[in-house]
Amino acid sequence: MRVAEHFRDRGMHVLLFVDSLTRFSEAQREVAVSAGEFPSLRGFPPSTPSQMTALLERAGPSDTGAITAVCTVLVAASDMHEPVADMLRGILDGHVLLDRKIADQGRFPAVNVLQSVSRCLPDLAEPKEVETIAQARRLIATYDAASGLIESGLYASGSDVDVDRAIAFRKAFIEFSTIRANCELPESFEALRLCIRRSESTKEARSRP
Repeated sequence: MRVAEHFRDRGMHVLLFVDSLTRFSEAQREVAVSAGEFPSLRGFPPSTPSQMTALLERAGPSDTGAITAVCTVLVAASDMHEPVADMLRGILDGHVLLDRKIADQGRFPAVNVLQSVSRCLPDLAEPKEVETIAQARRLIATYDAASGLIESGLYASGSDVDVDRAIAFRKAFIEFSTIRANCELPESFEALRLCIRRSESTKEARSRP
């Protein structure tokens, strides 16, 4: 972080990768416990959150330049409520959650869309792009809510128009999300809108007599 600050103070925009904040927290815990602190926060001492905050708040814009920090967190057993992940949700501007279940299906990048959050999104995207993202998330959430019935074979096609749309969207979205790793952002949004339009055509077909 100090090296990044060196270049930022000279007017540069710095991209800093930190791998990982979990290791930083574990090292801080070792030092704090050796100094006499009691590990009261599910294995971490009370000073860990403040040390984490002090480190991460050094990133961001300044009068001369900016530091954009991309940090990884090792989450034990995919538990997003484990101490380090829990601390960071309240500090960072957003997080991208990689899901082992998605990776086991051979889908990469293995991003869990519903559990990934950006607090900066409304200010970083055009209104049309924000609406496209919101529509996609709604369809993914609809599928997720009905996934138990769908995957067990208990859902009958045509029972719910919104679920039918979500199923059609999911098929298109999986293809979109796994083959478009190197395309430009406008092209990605257009492809995502195409996925949404394909799901809408399913709704129109169901509504016909």
